[in-house]
Amino acid sequence: MELFQDLRSASFENIAPGVKRFVFTLEKVMLAYFELEPGTRIALHSHPHEQVGILLKGRTLWRMGGKETILEAPALYRVPSGEPHEVEVVRPRKGPGDGCLLPDP
Repeated sequence: MELFQDLRSASFENIAPGVKRFVFTLEKVMLAYFELEPGTRIALHSHPHEQVGILLKGRTLWRMGGKETILEAPALYRVPSGEPHEVEVVRPRKGPGDGCLLPDP
């Protein structure tokens, strides 16, 4: 198990149109670095890992726990184990959307 990762040399997965990711996990925690294109939506899903992340750039709409929440960078988020959630990249309040850097939805 690697304890450190330089993202410049990471092996990214293209998991859907507009979605690139690199997953970095421990036994109970998952951190995934995402690069998402404007308008991209990650469908409703859940996983056994607890998930934490940082929204570095952009604006996202989260659907989780029966609520919708707009998250605008810079921001933090956490998802409990087994919690169904989905996320969509939305346009910033000013100007055109330019995607986002999301180390995990």
